[in-house]
Amino acid sequence: MILPKQNLFLFQVLRRGYSTRSFKDLNVSPIICNNLQRHFAIDQPTLAQSQFIPVIQSGRDLLLRDRTGTGKTFGIAVALASKLLNEGSTTRHEQEKLLRSLYIVPNHELAVQIEHWMRLLLDGTPLSAAAYGTHKTINNDNILATHPHTLIGTPARLLDSINTLPIHNIDCIVIEEADQALRLPTRYAPLKKQKKRASNPKPTQSLVDHILSLDKNKKRKKPQLVAASATLNRPLRHWMLKAGWTDHPVFIDITKNVEAVSEQTQHYCLFVSGGEVRNFGSFYNVDEQMENGDGDNQRQEERVSSSSLPSDNYQHDNVKALIESVAVLNGIEKVHNGVLFVDTSVSTSDIARQLAEFGVRACDIRDYEQRKKNKETEEEETTPLWIATEFSARGMDIDNVSHVFILGEPSSVSGYVHMAGRTGRLGPQGMIRGGRVITLVEDKGRAETRMSNMYKMLNAQVEHYDHVQ
Repeated sequence: MILPKQNLFLFQVLRRGYSTRSFKDLNVSPIICNNLQRHFAIDQPTLAQSQFIPVIQSGRDLLLRDRTGTGKTFGIAVALASKLLNEGSTTRHEQEKLLRSLYIVPNHELAVQIEHWMRLLLDGTPLSAAAYGTHKTINNDNILATHPHTLIGTPARLLDSINTLPIHNIDCIVIEEADQALRLPTRYAPLKKQKKRASNPKPTQSLVDHILSLDKNKKRKKPQLVAASATLNRPLRHWMLKAGWTDHPVFIDITKNVEAVSEQTQHYCLFVSGGEVRNFGSFYNVDEQMENGDGDNQRQEERVSSSSLPSDNYQHDNVKALIESVAVLNGIEKVHNGVLFVDTSVSTSDIARQLAEFGVRACDIRDYEQRKKNKETEEEETTPLWIATEFSARGMDIDNVSHVFILGEPSSVSGYVHMAGRTGRLGPQGMIRGGRVITLVEDKGRAETRMSNMYKMLNAQVEHYDHVQ
């Protein structure tokens, strides 16, 4: 079922294992099935993929909520490639040069990754896929000149080129990490904030609205919409329906009766103040400090939201202590591949420089693919600590991550789920590897209460870290 080939790490599985059905049983194109075996050594889908691939191929709108690390993104790529072939686009020459699907992703790195998968899946066919706007050195006009059938890109880059993109024949729109792409106000957001968001739509909203308006004007059937995320909540699903994006959509919740974070993942939370480091809950019973702990989940998630790190001055003593703590932990732990998450407003190069002062080699996660190639060609001997933001790493498959370090309070519960989801993924034998998530927080204010709220919502047990009090 699983063969030891080079691209095996790309394919993630549910901890419950594979489906008993094959891709052929799901009516995936025979060419795609052959390429799955040839390039990825795969012939059976995961349980999650066996549920949503038929829906995508049917052309119905799909809202997919799935735990991170289950092969969601790869499965969508398989379904999209197969759908293009099964619809017979290769038999009509006039359609061979039409853009058929738009794949909206949160970052350039994921766009390149999906392009790579699609290229291998469509090997031996006239169909193609291209990542758009991912490299400054590549002329986007040259990309469009190749007439890709699937275009993959970030919403901002795609929207910037909306007047030049051949979008009039698109019949499928895929939105990865839909919650982050739209960033709707929370249910209890102030009216002023809600009005501001309504008058300032996010690029994804403007992009999809524009495409749908073209179809209305032409009285053409609305394109299929596939929206996926590990945190696709009810307000977001209702908003899409009300906005006319979906029509009797199928909602598949793979997270039902499944933990939001992998059960193989161990969670630690350390509080840092000056030169002192302590464990979560070591000073008092946090439950006694919790505010409305059993209240509405969305209100609780709002309370978890924090200012994270003081990004205006990254030489701040407490921040310096946090970075030093990461360096110490990196030395204590047997880190195979580690990812350090920092606030979006700070410079990853500054963090790398400060870590270097403590003897830790660190690199921006956006260099991951290139450095991975260098290591394969023996140009690079050691694996660095990868520095990322919550958004730059969304959806990316980093090979065999053993440790995730989070510097500062997570922005939200869903943000923690995505960051923690970089570990606890597929191992070389098709089993979910264990991993550790260590969050380091400035010991001040009600930080511990907010962290306690978050762990309670996730039903995640916080372990005691033996090397500190």
